[in-house]
Amino acid sequence: MVPSILSSAISLVSVDSTAYKIGTAIPTVLGLALLIGGLVALLRINRRDRATPTPVLPPSVPSTASHPDAMPPYRHSDAPHVSGMHKPKDRAKEIAIVCLAVGGVIVLGGLANSMQSASAEPERRIVIAETAGGVPRVQLTPEVTATLEQRRSAAAQKGIELQYGGYAHPAGGDAYILFLGGKQQASDPEQSINDFFAGIAESSGVQAKLTEYPAGDLGGEVRCAATTELRCAWADRTTYGMLMATNITEADLAALLIKMRPNLEQPK
Repeated sequence: MVPSILSSAISLVSVDSTAYKIGTAIPTVLGLALLIGGLVALLRINRRDRATPTPVLPPSVPSTASHPDAMPPYRHSDAPHVSGMHKPKDRAKEIAIVCLAVGGVIVLGGLANSMQSASAEPERRIVIAETAGGVPRVQLTPEVTATLEQRRSAAAQKGIELQYGGYAHPAGGDAYILFLGGKQQASDPEQSINDFFAGIAESSGVQAKLTEYPAGDLGGEVRCAATTELRCAWADRTTYGMLMATNITEADLAALLIKMRPNLEQPK
């Protein structure tokens, strides 16, 4: 099992740091673009309106009954059709106002959701506990330890926090379960965990179908994927963590992750 777990660990910690930083920026950027675009358009329309002279209708004149040589009276039907002259401008102004309003709603909604999520979820940290969910910690081989330490240093240079530990396998013997986790850098757990597995797939060159599992009392998102070994991971707004193992079913590894998580992810 050592070569397989070692290969997986190398693939995991060599993922580019951008995989952990993609969150909910796209809706906010779109909202800002609409907000700024609508504001700029309104300013331009108002500036153009001030620079355009207002058409002046000719004054009415007395009837020609007493002045035969006078010009005939001005009739409304003789005036240029003014009512439709400003329709394009009015339509442009309406569109600009809609963009301004929609952009403002998106931006304010994003800020409100971020503030609510930040206040609702406590800060947590990763702890390599000696016992997690009743599962004792085991000593990793020097080969695996040396490789993980090297990769942890490389990840730290990219701003990625990585901690690891080995835990006893339910099957016993020399097999073990490898845990890796760290501080979360993204604001959207669902996007984060999808990017997490996408980064692993890109690094290893192996695509795997993700299966969603209940996240338990600590919330966030839990996904599992199977290739040559199983990976089950969680992601919330403050931490991420993953178990890797072979000779175990996906459902059992997901259940083990939920069982061990309270000891691996603790309040600050």
